[in-house]
Amino acid sequence: YSNHHLVQRAIKQGLNADPNPYNKEEHLSFYKVSFTVDVDILGKDEWIVENVSPYDNHHRRLELTIVPGLQKVLEEVDKTNPNEYKYRGGEATIKVENAGNKKKITFELSEPQKKQRVREILEAIKNGLCAQSSGEANPIIPLFIIASAVKVPSPIFHPYIDISFDNDNGKYRVIGINDCLRNGWLDNKDKVFMEVSDRLSVPDKDKLSILTDWEEFLREVGVR
Repeated sequence: YSNHHLVQRAIKQGLNADPNPYNKEEHLSFYKVSFTVDVDILGKDEWIVENVSPYDNHHRRLELTIVPGLQKVLEEVDKTNPNEYKYRGGEATIKVENAGNKKKITFELSEPQKKQRVREILEAIKNGLCAQSSGEANPIIPLFIIASAVKVPSPIFHPYIDISFDNDNGKYRVIGINDCLRNGWLDNKDKVFMEVSDRLSVPDKDKLSILTDWEEFLREVGVR
Protein backbone atom coordinates (compact mmCIF):
# COMPACT_ATOMS: atom_id res chain seq x y z
CA TYR A 1 0.00 0.00 0.00
CA SER A 2 2.97 2.30 -0.49
CA ASN A 3 1.99 3.28 -4.01
CA HIS A 4 5.04 5.35 -5.00
CA HIS A 5 3.93 5.62 -8.62
CA LEU A 6 0.63 7.19 -7.58
CA VAL A 7 2.49 9.57 -5.25
CA GLN A 8 4.83 10.65 -8.06
CA ARG A 9 1.88 11.33 -10.35
CA ALA A 10 0.32 13.52 -7.67
CA ILE A 11 3.58 15.44 -7.06
CA LYS A 12 3.95 16.15 -10.79
CA GLN A 13 0.52 17.77 -10.66
CA GLY A 14 1.65 20.07 -7.85
CA LEU A 15 -0.11 18.20 -5.06
CA ASN A 16 1.31 17.35 -1.65
CA ALA A 17 1.41 13.57 -1.41
CA ASP A 18 3.31 11.00 0.63
CA PRO A 19 3.19 7.20 0.66
CA ASN A 20 0.99 5.83 3.42
CA PRO A 21 2.34 2.39 4.30
CA TYR A 22 0.49 0.22 6.78
CA ASN A 23 0.43 -3.40 7.82
CA LYS A 24 -2.26 -5.69 6.59
CA GLU A 25 -3.03 -8.85 8.52
CA GLU A 26 -4.16 -11.86 6.53
CA HIS A 27 -5.86 -14.96 7.83
CA LEU A 28 -6.69 -18.46 6.71
CA SER A 29 -10.18 -19.70 7.47
CA PHE A 30 -12.72 -22.31 6.52
CA TYR A 31 -16.03 -21.05 5.19
CA LYS A 32 -19.14 -23.18 4.89
CA VAL A 33 -21.35 -22.01 2.03
CA SER A 34 -24.42 -23.62 0.47
CA PHE A 35 -26.08 -22.98 -2.88
CA THR A 36 -29.46 -24.11 -4.14
CA VAL A 37 -30.49 -23.83 -7.79
CA ASP A 38 -34.29 -23.93 -8.24
CA VAL A 39 -34.69 -25.25 -11.78
CA ASP A 40 -38.45 -24.59 -11.71
CA ILE A 41 -37.89 -20.83 -11.74
CA LEU A 42 -34.44 -20.59 -13.32
CA GLY A 43 -34.63 -18.99 -16.75
CA LYS A 44 -38.22 -17.85 -16.27
CA ASP A 45 -39.35 -14.27 -15.72
CA GLU A 46 -42.67 -12.42 -15.74
CA TRP A 47 -43.21 -8.76 -16.53
CA ILE A 48 -46.37 -6.71 -16.11
CA VAL A 49 -46.36 -4.00 -18.78
CA GLU A 50 -48.71 -1.28 -19.91
CA ASN A 51 -49.05 -2.48 -23.48
CA VAL A 52 -47.61 -4.62 -26.26
CA SER A 53 -47.49 -3.09 -29.73
CA PRO A 54 -48.62 -5.22 -32.69
CA TYR A 55 -45.92 -7.61 -33.86
CA ASP A 56 -43.68 -6.20 -36.59
CA ASN A 57 -43.38 -9.15 -38.94
CA HIS A 58 -41.03 -7.43 -41.39
CA HIS A 59 -38.42 -6.40 -38.81
CA ARG A 60 -39.18 -9.32 -36.43
CA ARG A 61 -39.70 -6.95 -33.53
CA LEU A 62 -41.93 -6.80 -30.50
CA GLU A 63 -42.27 -3.54 -28.58
CA LEU A 64 -43.27 -3.46 -24.91
CA THR A 65 -44.46 -0.32 -23.15
CA ILE A 66 -43.12 -0.75 -19.62
CA VAL A 67 -44.64 2.51 -18.34
CA PRO A 68 -45.81 5.48 -20.43
CA GLY A 69 -42.76 6.88 -22.19
CA LEU A 70 -40.53 3.85 -21.56
CA GLN A 71 -40.35 1.20 -24.26
CA LYS A 72 -38.40 -2.05 -24.57
CA VAL A 73 -37.83 -3.35 -28.09
CA LEU A 74 -37.17 -7.08 -28.54
CA GLU A 75 -35.31 -8.02 -31.71
CA GLU A 76 -35.02 -11.41 -33.46
CA VAL A 77 -38.58 -12.42 -32.57
CA ASP A 78 -40.66 -14.92 -34.59
CA LYS A 79 -44.38 -15.35 -34.09
CA THR A 80 -45.42 -18.97 -33.52
CA ASN A 81 -48.99 -18.57 -32.20
CA PRO A 82 -51.39 -15.63 -31.76
CA ASN A 83 -49.90 -14.79 -28.36
CA GLU A 84 -46.65 -16.72 -28.37
CA TYR A 85 -43.27 -15.89 -29.86
CA LYS A 86 -39.90 -17.50 -30.32
CA TYR A 87 -36.85 -15.45 -29.36
CA ARG A 88 -33.45 -15.67 -31.04
CA GLY A 89 -34.19 -18.76 -33.06
CA GLY A 90 -35.65 -20.70 -30.16
CA GLU A 91 -33.33 -19.67 -27.36
CA ALA A 92 -36.41 -18.60 -25.40
CA THR A 93 -40.17 -18.26 -25.71
CA ILE A 94 -42.28 -15.17 -25.05
CA LYS A 95 -45.92 -15.50 -24.06
CA VAL A 96 -48.35 -12.55 -23.91
CA GLU A 97 -51.46 -12.68 -21.69
CA ASN A 98 -54.00 -10.21 -20.40
CA ALA A 99 -53.60 -9.07 -16.80
CA GLY A 100 -56.56 -6.82 -16.08
CA ASN A 101 -56.02 -3.64 -18.08
CA LYS A 102 -52.33 -4.50 -18.56
CA LYS A 103 -50.31 -7.29 -20.16
CA LYS A 104 -48.31 -10.09 -18.58
CA ILE A 105 -45.21 -11.13 -20.51
CA THR A 106 -43.66 -14.49 -19.62
CA PHE A 107 -40.12 -15.16 -20.79
CA GLU A 108 -38.80 -18.71 -20.53
CA LEU A 109 -35.53 -20.17 -21.72
CA SER A 110 -35.47 -23.32 -23.80
CA GLU A 111 -34.52 -26.53 -22.03
CA PRO A 112 -31.02 -26.66 -23.61
CA GLN A 113 -30.37 -23.09 -22.47
CA LYS A 114 -31.58 -23.87 -18.94
CA LYS A 115 -29.31 -26.91 -18.72
CA GLN A 116 -26.36 -24.92 -19.99
CA ARG A 117 -26.88 -22.20 -17.38
CA VAL A 118 -27.27 -24.69 -14.53
CA ARG A 119 -24.07 -26.40 -15.67
CA GLU A 120 -22.23 -23.06 -15.80
CA ILE A 121 -23.40 -22.17 -12.28
CA LEU A 122 -22.22 -25.52 -10.92
CA GLU A 123 -18.87 -25.23 -12.72
CA ALA A 124 -18.32 -21.74 -11.29
CA ILE A 125 -19.04 -22.92 -7.74
CA LYS A 126 -16.81 -25.97 -8.09
CA ASN A 127 -13.84 -24.08 -9.53
CA GLY A 128 -13.93 -21.29 -6.97
CA LEU A 129 -15.29 -17.82 -6.26
CA CYS A 130 -13.80 -14.45 -5.39
CA ALA A 131 -14.42 -12.35 -2.29
CA GLN A 132 -13.72 -8.62 -2.48
CA SER A 133 -11.75 -7.43 0.55
CA SER A 134 -9.50 -4.37 0.93
CA GLY A 135 -9.81 -3.76 -2.78
CA GLU A 136 -8.51 -7.22 -3.64
CA ALA A 137 -10.20 -10.24 -5.18
CA ASN A 138 -9.36 -13.05 -2.79
CA PRO A 139 -10.09 -16.59 -3.95
CA ILE A 140 -12.45 -18.90 -2.10
CA ILE A 141 -11.72 -22.37 -3.46
CA PRO A 142 -13.79 -25.37 -2.32
CA LEU A 143 -11.73 -27.90 -0.35
CA PHE A 144 -14.81 -30.05 0.09
CA ILE A 145 -17.93 -30.32 -2.05
CA ILE A 146 -21.06 -32.37 -1.61
CA ALA A 147 -23.85 -31.95 -4.14
CA SER A 148 -27.05 -33.66 -5.16
CA ALA A 149 -30.36 -33.24 -6.90
CA VAL A 150 -33.03 -32.60 -4.26
CA LYS A 151 -36.81 -32.63 -4.18
CA VAL A 152 -37.12 -29.19 -2.58
CA PRO A 153 -35.20 -25.97 -3.32
CA SER A 154 -33.58 -25.88 0.10
CA PRO A 155 -29.93 -26.27 1.27
CA ILE A 156 -30.63 -29.49 3.16
CA PHE A 157 -26.94 -30.43 3.58
CA HIS A 158 -25.93 -27.23 5.32
CA PRO A 159 -26.90 -28.09 8.94
CA TYR A 160 -25.19 -31.49 8.81
CA ILE A 161 -21.74 -30.73 7.42
CA ASP A 162 -19.02 -29.56 9.80
CA ILE A 163 -15.30 -30.08 10.40
CA SER A 164 -13.28 -31.16 13.41
CA PHE A 165 -9.57 -31.66 13.92
CA ASP A 166 -8.35 -35.23 13.77
CA ASN A 167 -5.32 -35.61 16.03
CA ASP A 168 -4.50 -39.04 14.59
CA ASN A 169 -3.58 -37.76 11.11
CA GLY A 170 -3.12 -34.07 11.81
CA LYS A 171 -5.88 -33.05 9.40
CA TYR A 172 -9.30 -31.54 9.64
CA ARG A 173 -11.99 -34.10 8.96
CA VAL A 174 -15.43 -33.59 7.48
CA ILE A 175 -18.32 -34.93 9.54
CA GLY A 176 -22.06 -35.27 8.92
CA ILE A 177 -22.02 -36.97 5.51
CA ASN A 178 -24.00 -40.01 6.65
CA ASP A 179 -26.62 -37.66 8.09
CA CYS A 180 -26.89 -36.00 4.67
CA LEU A 181 -27.42 -39.33 2.94
CA ARG A 182 -30.30 -40.22 5.27
CA ASN A 183 -32.28 -37.08 4.45
CA GLY A 184 -35.60 -37.84 2.77
CA TRP A 185 -35.42 -34.79 0.49
CA LEU A 186 -32.64 -36.36 -1.57
CA ASP A 187 -33.86 -37.06 -5.08
CA ASN A 188 -31.64 -40.13 -5.31
CA LYS A 189 -28.94 -40.94 -2.76
CA ASP A 190 -26.99 -42.83 -5.43
CA LYS A 191 -26.51 -39.55 -7.35
CA VAL A 192 -24.73 -37.61 -4.61
CA PHE A 193 -21.37 -36.14 -5.62
CA MET A 194 -18.44 -35.53 -3.28
CA GLU A 195 -14.98 -34.09 -3.79
CA VAL A 196 -12.37 -33.81 -1.03
CA SER A 197 -8.97 -32.09 -1.17
CA ASP A 198 -5.82 -33.63 0.28
CA ARG A 199 -5.96 -31.14 3.14
CA LEU A 200 -9.12 -32.72 4.55
CA SER A 201 -10.12 -36.24 5.43
CA VAL A 202 -13.46 -38.04 5.35
CA PRO A 203 -13.86 -41.01 7.72
CA ASP A 204 -14.61 -44.27 5.84
CA LYS A 205 -14.70 -42.40 2.53
CA ASP A 206 -14.21 -45.61 0.53
CA LYS A 207 -17.31 -47.16 2.13
CA LEU A 208 -19.59 -44.37 0.98
CA SER A 209 -21.67 -44.97 -2.13
CA ILE A 210 -21.06 -41.53 -3.61
CA LEU A 211 -20.13 -40.30 -7.08
CA THR A 212 -16.63 -38.87 -7.36
CA ASP A 213 -16.54 -38.21 -11.12
CA TRP A 214 -17.78 -34.68 -11.89
CA GLU A 215 -18.80 -35.38 -15.48
CA GLU A 216 -20.75 -38.45 -14.41
CA PHE A 217 -22.56 -36.40 -11.77
CA LEU A 218 -23.53 -33.76 -14.34
CA ARG A 219 -24.93 -36.50 -16.60
CA GLU A 220 -26.85 -38.09 -13.73
CA VAL A 221 -28.58 -34.81 -12.82
CA GLY A 222 -29.37 -34.15 -16.48
CA VAL A 223 -27.26 -31.10 -17.31
CA ARG A 224 -24.54 -32.71 -19.42
